[in-house]
Amino acid sequence: MNDPIVYRYTRAQAIADGVLIDLSEADAVREIGLRVPVAITAHAYAETISAGGQWLPNRQGCEDLLLPGGQSHDGRLWDVLSLLRHAMRHAAPGEDTVWFSVLVDVHGNGRHRKVDLWARIGPGDHAEPVLTLMRTDED
Repeated sequence: MNDPIVYRYTRAQAIADGVLIDLSEADAVREIGLRVPVAITAHAYAETISAGGQWLPNRQGCEDLLLPGGQSHDGRLWDVLSLLRHAMRHAAPGEDTVWFSVLVDVHGNGRHRKVDLWARIGPGDHAEPVLTLMRTDED
């Protein structure tokens, strides 16, 4: 018996709401070689990419992320995506999920905090392949 869908929360809605952060247009995504839309949960983003940072207004009316110890948003994003790509290369053929860890220097002092992540490739809102990165306690 097929029950009617009462409510569906789409990936597009999650991105619009800020629950997911779309990384698809980032240079690092293309440079790493990912060819599908990529998003990361807001919690995973906060613990890896923007951890220890401060968002400051810029001249264009947007905000820039200031990270401690000379770190950059692009550098941290590259680190996360590089580790993801490494995990994907070592996954068994046909696997849709990979697990990996990232070391984050939150305070810019050379001491790192380990953040465990996982990523899954699956169908997007229109059954297209999409990749989503999450903390291990998220689904």
